[in-house]
Amino acid sequence: GASTLARILNVVVAAVGQGGLIGRGECVPYPRYDEKPEATLEAIQAMQEPLAGGMDRIALQARMPAGAARNALDCALADLEAKRAGQRIWNLFGRPAPEPRTTAYTISLGPPEAMAEATAKAAHRALLKIKLGGDGDGARIAAVRRAAPTSELIVDANEAWTEDNLAANLKACADAGVTLIEQPVAKWNVEALKTLSATLGDRASIMADETVCSPQDAMMLARAQASQVFSLKVAKHGGLLRTKEIAAVAEAAD
Repeated sequence: GASTLARILNVVVAAVGQGGLIGRGECVPYPRYDEKPEATLEAIQAMQEPLAGGMDRIALQARMPAGAARNALDCALADLEAKRAGQRIWNLFGRPAPEPRTTAYTISLGPPEAMAEATAKAAHRALLKIKLGGDGDGARIAAVRRAAPTSELIVDANEAWTEDNLAANLKACADAGVTLIEQPVAKWNVEALKTLSATLGDRASIMADETVCSPQDAMMLARAQASQVFSLKVAKHGGLLRTKEIAAVAEAAD
């Protein structure tokens, strides 16, 4: 039978109180970014004295690096700010209220047969995201497409495509009608992202993930026209403040 891989995620919660109000934020330390729950908790606790001294969200950005710990505190401070103002947080940020969105259902990386089996159970979903790993991705993409003939497909290569497998994987994407390719090459290879974006044109969009970690990264990618989409993650960017700034760069660059 099919094997099941269970992931245990440790959630770290930060709470900041002032004037009888409590702002809360949380984060998940990711091993991919060399983050551990214990170190994340210690980093948050180390900010108790600066917070008691009046450190705000702007000052927090300079005191902590981007990552899970700053994300939890940044979100907690934003939550506290919204409660003090008596506003919903999207009003505080000048954003529209959240609306329903179609989210991507992930097909985890594995042998083509296992991915096809998982896809068959999710073939009714409108949008599927295929996790890939480099060599053999063409067979994985084709297997998922056969199992879900009507779903929109996007893929996440996680930096795994190289000169040796790039052409074959791009052909497989074209054959399957893939509409978006997330971080196909190494995060430092902006030239390759730029070339891919120009080559694909309107056929598929390139999404930058690991390449875009800061507003400066976003501006560099926008100027280079090296991607059409940014993957925004509050954990990666260290909170809502920097995530909002990167979103503003994306909107300005269309």
